[in-house]
Amino acid sequence: MEQQLYELPEGWCLATLPKVVDENGLFTDGDWVESKDQDPSGDVRLIQLADIGVGEYRDRSSRFLTYDKAKELNCSFLRTNDILFARMPDPIGRACLFPGDEKQSVTVVDVAIIRPASKLVNANWLVYQINSPQFHASVVALQKGATRKRISRKNLATIQFPLPPLNEQKRIVAKLDALFTRIDAAITHLQETLELSKALFASALDEVFTKAANEFEVKPISKIFTITSGDGLTQKNMVKDGPYDVYGGNGISGRHNEYNRSGLNVVIGRVGAWCGNVRLVDGDIWVTDNAFFVKSYLAEVFEPYLVAALQHLNLRDTANQAAQPVISYKGIKELPIPLPSMKEQGRIVTHLDDLAEHTRTLEVETQERLDQLSTLKSSLLDSAFRGKL
Repeated sequence: MEQQLYELPEGWCLATLPKVVDENGLFTDGDWVESKDQDPSGDVRLIQLADIGVGEYRDRSSRFLTYDKAKELNCSFLRTNDILFARMPDPIGRACLFPGDEKQSVTVVDVAIIRPASKLVNANWLVYQINSPQFHASVVALQKGATRKRISRKNLATIQFPLPPLNEQKRIVAKLDALFTRIDAAITHLQETLELSKALFASALDEVFTKAANEFEVKPISKIFTITSGDGLTQKNMVKDGPYDVYGGNGISGRHNEYNRSGLNVVIGRVGAWCGNVRLVDGDIWVTDNAFFVKSYLAEVFEPYLVAALQHLNLRDTANQAAQPVISYKGIKELPIPLPSMKEQGRIVTHLDDLAEHTRTLEVETQERLDQLSTLKSSLLDSAFRGKL
């Protein structure tokens, strides 16, 4: 497959993965190991797609089989510094070095194993190359599958890439390692900033309602409002291009051509991973039976204040522990909410809105800087494999 759109530097050539593997190397798929072949007490580890990150070994899985079974299946045993290539998302085509394991290890069939010739290729350089924007674009162009996209090893073997001399590979790796270490440190700092901003808002929310509970009357939910579930509406029966949002257990779940609620509504997710989420929605909507909405008010309350109070209560904590989490009115009705005057409720909402806006601004600015650093990494890889680093 032809990718070269620029002149190669002197001493460089085009290569493919099969061409950088000698008779002592390996370029093969992992092994077809079914559930029936596995054994939790086995002495051979089965490396999974989840263990493979972009340039990093994640070490997330815990699957095993016995040595005898691995030999029976004629598995390819991994070596330290083998390159593991994920033939499936997400993202497809990511690669990392295998650092070794205390147990002998094999890997699954949707992972390609690349063991390049050490006299031709620096393994760290090849991992950088495979994770580069150019190589990834070629992988994406060759992926197949109606539902589960993957690239075959046969197609992977056709991808050409620029190969510099070994000494130049080592120089590029040293330069990229140094630059990426600094960039990754900056990314870690920014990610910590994002988490801190969220934690600070949560702390401010807690402080506001703790103070309100100490200064004002407190009532249980059952004395403030009543709730009811929406109406059943399956994904199959929704109208994709309908004008109205459909709210389910985890927020907006689709569109429809009819609505069952109008005006200002407090909607609470009832079922699902995000059950207990609270939203204030203004307009015509459809609320399904996977969500509650406030049916009537029994006390004077400002809707935005109520939403903030319910978010502070973290209703998700009251969900049952079944496979499909569900919250119930019975489980939340005795939860306490402080009820100051409407004027004070409005003041609290304004204060929280100002804090939320400040937090959103910080998060947007931080995400922009994270995106810039990600772009910088891609640009450095692009330059490195054009001989311009």
